[in-house]
Amino acid sequence: MIVVSDTSCISALFLINQTHLLGQLYGAIIIPNVVWEEFLALEGFGFSPSEIQEKLEIQIQSPQNLALIDLLKEQLDAGESEAIVLAKEVNAHLLLLDERHGTSIARSMGLKTTGILGVLLQAKEQNLIPHIKPLLADLRVKAGFWLSEALEKQILQAAGE
Repeated sequence: MIVVSDTSCISALFLINQTHLLGQLYGAIIIPNVVWEEFLALEGFGFSPSEIQEKLEIQIQSPQNLALIDLLKEQLDAGESEAIVLAKEVNAHLLLLDERHGTSIARSMGLKTTGILGVLLQAKEQNLIPHIKPLLADLRVKAGFWLSEALEKQILQAAGE
C-alpha cells in the first residue's frame, strides 16, 4: 500500500506516543521533503525526527509538479500542497491529511484521504489499540487537537465505546 502523509497526522501521533500505529497499519510512509523539514523545525520544541524514524519507516521524496504545488500553495500550506501533489504523482492508495480544506481539495483530485481519527478507528478495528477514548483525551492535551463533542461522540460510537 502506498501512503503519503502531511505533517499533522505523524506529529500528533508522535506527541501521544502512537507513531508505531502508522507502521503497523500501512508499512512505509512517503513524505515530501518539506514535511521532513517541518519535522526538523519542530526539533527545538521537543519533537524528535530521529525518534520518528526509529518507530516508522519514512521515505522522503520530492514531488515534481512545481506548477501545481504553487497553485495549491495559494490556498494551503507548503506541506499539505506538496503531500497532495506527491500523492497524485505516486498514485497513493491513501493520503494522511487532517486539514479540512486540504482534504476537500485532495478528494476533488481523486485522492482517498483519512486523518488521525480515521487512523485511530482503523487501529481499533484491527485490535492494535484497546480503546480510542483515552487517545482522544491525549490528542487534546498533548497535541492541542481540537475535537467537537459531536464528532467525539460519533468517533466513539463508531469505535463501539
